[in-house]
Amino acid sequence: MSARLMLFDLYAGGHHRAYLEMLARAWVAGKREGRLDIFMPEALARDHPDFRAWLEAQDEKRIRAIRREVHLPEGDMGLRGVLANDAEHGRVLSELIARHKPQHVLAMYWDHLQASLAQRRLPRTTPISGIYFRPSFHYDGEPLTIRLRKRWLLRAAMSHPAVHRVLSLDPWATDAVRDPRMVAIPDGFDPVAGGASREEILGRWGLKPDTRVLLFFGVISARKGIHEALAAMPNLRTPATLVLSGRIPPGERGDVQSALASVDFPVIHDDRYVPDAEVQDQFAAADAVLVAYRRHIGSSNVLIRAAAAATPAVGPTYGMTGRQIMTHRLGETVDTADSAALAGAIDRVLRGESGFDAERARAFAAANTADRFAERVFAEVLGP
Repeated sequence: MSARLMLFDLYAGGHHRAYLEMLARAWVAGKREGRLDIFMPEALARDHPDFRAWLEAQDEKRIRAIRREVHLPEGDMGLRGVLANDAEHGRVLSELIARHKPQHVLAMYWDHLQASLAQRRLPRTTPISGIYFRPSFHYDGEPLTIRLRKRWLLRAAMSHPAVHRVLSLDPWATDAVRDPRMVAIPDGFDPVAGGASREEILGRWGLKPDTRVLLFFGVISARKGIHEALAAMPNLRTPATLVLSGRIPPGERGDVQSALASVDFPVIHDDRYVPDAEVQDQFAAADAVLVAYRRHIGSSNVLIRAAAAATPAVGPTYGMTGRQIMTHRLGETVDTADSAALAGAIDRVLRGESGFDAERARAFAAANTADRFAERVFAEVLGP
């Protein structure tokens, strides 16, 4: 029996496990008929043994994992790298459709399937939808030629007869496109409560209870702004400890560790994949969350987690993240490449002088839960 829906993802790092798991758990808990297949890299299963164990414990008539060794570069890459990854997405997905014949495919990263669709590398027979994480053609800041190229690529991809829905995490992108097949969906996060107190979390980091904590959570990489964060810290007027919670990509480990070794301010590196039960406790324990992304154009699950914990964020003026911070009063926006300006924004947040609104932050987080995300995705892809 073919799957009613196949989730397709070739990436293992960053947010990819979280979005797969939100949809997988919602499918098992829900009443939709048929089987959900999940295609994912072996590396994702190895890095997240709890998710793998949960999948293996499920009834295969309801949900099935299909794993394969995949070795694609992740993170920053030039146009040539993006096109190479896109071609591999198209090749693997075509093979999966031919072999497993799913009734519908949801590409978990539409961004890197567009060229394959535009070039008709995928069959017409199986409906394909995708989650669009990083639309940027509607934001100033990139050269006009690049924005026009991205808009053209989106239209060319959507002209493929198999395309059913493009699910955008950026609501402002759908306003710019005005195609009924491209719809805005909530972002999603599952705020698993671990119950640890602030003192317990700080104690695990070896910090005293009265320490001001600036949290940098997730992948510790150049694209996420680690070097901007380290450059800003010496300019702070408010004493604070920078806590880096997450792993450094293998390709950047040498550069980041060298930068950390040369700092003369307090910094802690919690170098691990943080268990789900502890993640939200870390956000609640922080005095501020640093979202110092370098020219980041997509959504930020870190921002939603900070809002849910009523912890103010400092982020870029650019792109969707900056627009969300300003629209929902989630903290301060700043040119993150300007270390003095970034330090000033951090100081204002730590002193309680930003425009942060805790009530509006919690409302923003409540609109972006795992349940809302999964419900809307399944409704758009499969119908009510």
